[in-house]
Amino acid sequence: MAGQGALLVGVLCAVLSLTWALPGGWRAADKNSPTIWEMAAFSVSQYNLQSNQNVVAKMITLQDAQEQVVAGMNYKLTLVLGDTACKKSEKYMIKACPLLTDEKLNKTRCDFIVYDIPWENKRSLTKKECARI
Repeated sequence: MAGQGALLVGVLCAVLSLTWALPGGWRAADKNSPTIWEMAAFSVSQYNLQSNQNVVAKMITLQDAQEQVVAGMNYKLTLVLGDTACKKSEKYMIKACPLLTDEKLNKTRCDFIVYDIPWENKRSLTKKECARI
């Protein structure tokens, strides 16, 4: 009888671990969420501010999104960026910047982590790892 109870507890724990994220652990985020798209836009804007390129990059795809509850929220995003025809030295609206085409289009895959504390209006890019693809 005790063995059956232990088995039942073990099965229950296994099922719960599949459905609930560990507090403080990373979990998949809804890639269609307005918050995720806001964090992606912030990541791209920070990338453009920090990069040495003379052209503006724009998001092509949002490949992955995860979130983590901390003292605020961490958002881990994997984005593919592409170079646009807009120059950093000119005023531009990112939505209006056309991507370069075909052989001129340089693509970059980036992993970003954004730390967001919405109740304090604080947001920062805490990780940026990018590589040309």
